[in-house]
Amino acid sequence: MPHHELKIKEQFANDHRLGLKPWEVRKNDRNYRVGDTIQFNVVDENAVYTGERYTRVISYLFEENYAGLLTSYCIFSICTRLDHKEQLNNTLDVRKCKEILILLDKSKAKGIITSEQMVQIIKMIG
Repeated sequence: MPHHELKIKEQFANDHRLGLKPWEVRKNDRNYRVGDTIQFNVVDENAVYTGERYTRVISYLFEENYAGLLTSYCIFSICTRLDHKEQLNNTLDVRKCKEILILLDKSKAKGIITSEQMVQIIKMIG
């Protein structure tokens, strides 16, 4: 997977660290893709490097054909895990679990399973 080095202002780097801003809006002049790593090089208000840097992984990508984005821009979500595949798999597992819970809830409403059985199944799912 490609690796990109980008400058980032201190205030936004702080928001990344705090988990308040797990995304970036950038011009897509680097052909960003899910799984790419990004090294963020922190700069102060005068665009001078502070020496701080950190790495994130692109976990989701909205490209320019997405409604509301300017041409040649993208929005990408970032995560701290370098093993982004594990995180993506976990996301898929959560989606599957939600689907299962919806089916279980419908089954419970139809009297196919009891509330106690549903609780046991939820514990097994995790």
